[in-house]
Amino acid sequence: DQGFATGLFTEPNGTFGGSAADEKAELLRLTDRVKLGLAGNLANYSIVDASGATKLGKDVDYFGMPGAFGSRPDDTIQYIGVHDDPDWFDAMNLKLNTRVPRADRVRMHRLGLSIVALSQGVPFFMAGDEILRSKSADRNSYNSGDWFNRIDWTMRSNNWGVGLPPANGNQEDWGIIGPALADPNLKPGARDIEGTFRHMLEMMLIRKTSGLFRLRSADDISKSVTFFNNGPDQVPGLIVERIRNTGRSCFPASQAVVLVNATPQTQTFTEATFKRQPLILHPLQAVSGDPVVRNSKFQRSTGTFTIPARTTAVFIAPCFSLW
Repeated sequence: DQGFATGLFTEPNGTFGGSAADEKAELLRLTDRVKLGLAGNLANYSIVDASGATKLGKDVDYFGMPGAFGSRPDDTIQYIGVHDDPDWFDAMNLKLNTRVPRADRVRMHRLGLSIVALSQGVPFFMAGDEILRSKSADRNSYNSGDWFNRIDWTMRSNNWGVGLPPANGNQEDWGIIGPALADPNLKPGARDIEGTFRHMLEMMLIRKTSGLFRLRSADDISKSVTFFNNGPDQVPGLIVERIRNTGRSCFPASQAVVLVNATPQTQTFTEATFKRQPLILHPLQAVSGDPVVRNSKFQRSTGTFTIPARTTAVFIAPCFSLW
């Protein structure tokens, strides 16, 4: 089953049991849940949902349960991969359309990490997420030994394709796992791994150098965090989040705008709210080792953002601007 960061509707793998319209509607519902995660999974945080209705997080459906439940941001630990499930690299590799090139798969892995890194609440990363760690698709590796659990800290390989995982917890999916492990398109190289490590460092620095990504109370989040591109007419696969600095001190920025483009196409998004705002690409991303993110643009005269495919871009309004 695909999701927001693995191509549902925007690059389908053919397994969704419904029409294209149904698949789009499911993507928009899942996008609501990602937005709630970015806002710290607060029960009383208000969003405009996929239908265009304004709802509290606790009233957004999550498979029959509340979409959000926290009373404060540190009630929630945010993660995308964990030790007792398939790790993020393996889950993503199995879910993406088989035609997606390796370089784009690596970008989608990084996009998933960036969502966690920039979320309110407590981010959690499994050891090796930052270097594309694989368990060769073993979803239950607690007793699988070093063959499946090893981590190559030299960043030369990531352990993908070292063998079909044990029957326990995996056998019913061997028909999917086996061909995937044998596909050379799915195995990353050292440059992919090293680039992902640099991406993770950039995301951590962006988070740690601004309190905007570490708001301390539900009230702060409710006052500061707003989402655009909402409702049934939104661009599918694109999240636009603004975090305003409502504290006494502007430093280091008066606002941040996070755009997550999980689609295989460059996306443009125009919002009158941002016209004439002194927004610049975050200085870390402006000199990023990733040449793609450096192509993210903001046109001040129209309030238009341009975000490359499979990219998370952060724009900030510095406290002191020459504009």
